[in-house]
Amino acid sequence: MSSEILAIKDWRHPFPVEGLSLTRPWYGAWHPWRLSVDQPLIKEVVGDLKGKRVLDVACNDAWYAFRYAQEGADAVGIDGRPEPIERAALIKNHFQLDNLKLLVGDIEDRSVPLGTFDVTLFYGILYHLADPITVLKRLGDITESVISVQTFIHALDPAPELKLIREPVEEEANGLTNLVTVPTQAAVADMLNFAGFDRVYRIMPNDYSLAKKNNSNAAEQWAFFIGIKGQKELKGPGIFEITRNSPPLNHFGPVSQVVARAKRAVKRLLGKF
Repeated sequence: MSSEILAIKDWRHPFPVEGLSLTRPWYGAWHPWRLSVDQPLIKEVVGDLKGKRVLDVACNDAWYAFRYAQEGADAVGIDGRPEPIERAALIKNHFQLDNLKLLVGDIEDRSVPLGTFDVTLFYGILYHLADPITVLKRLGDITESVISVQTFIHALDPAPELKLIREPVEEEANGLTNLVTVPTQAAVADMLNFAGFDRVYRIMPNDYSLAKKNNSNAAEQWAFFIGIKGQKELKGPGIFEITRNSPPLNHFGPVSQVVARAKRAVKRLLGKF
């Protein structure tokens, strides 16, 4: 089985298989860092992961679902493309994880059966969707405790807005439609509230260096959000409860933000959006 895994040269996540070939070497640090930012807070909400039902949406080769399954959760990974799920199946069988279930399905298709979950992981997909409001509402209907959202956002704009972007569907890391929406912080908070999550938090990790290497800047940046059902309160450094009216938080200083606004103004004058 390991020979089949090693024969694949474009893994997107750092599974613990010696000799594994990652598409980009820095993925080896990127994904563990992302997990370290929100998983402690998720455990604070739901407690021990053993036996918890966890959904990993747009999972690609299901590394996050794999990590939760290793901790005893009943994890489900779903992705709209069969190829990454086929890779994930090799990992599941290699590690004999009977508590990891894998599905091929479009999360925007409500006919795909999912069940209910204690935790939903919504990583790197919000900004690849044509209809994020409907998708988050569906996830709100099937998530009983907490949703963790990791997404690129438009970081300078205070209003709850979704901005239309064109992207190629041929790239495996993208969504299934070439017209997608990128949210502001306020839009994420508003959509999560609309989806039934009572409290929404933005997590601002102290060490943001890996995100800066992954195209984050003062105008567009990788952001972490936690939505909670009920009145559980999260506290600690870098944890901010937000609503649609909260001022946008930014990982970059005032000078960088002024420069980013100036660059955006020039682009708009040139008709580049």
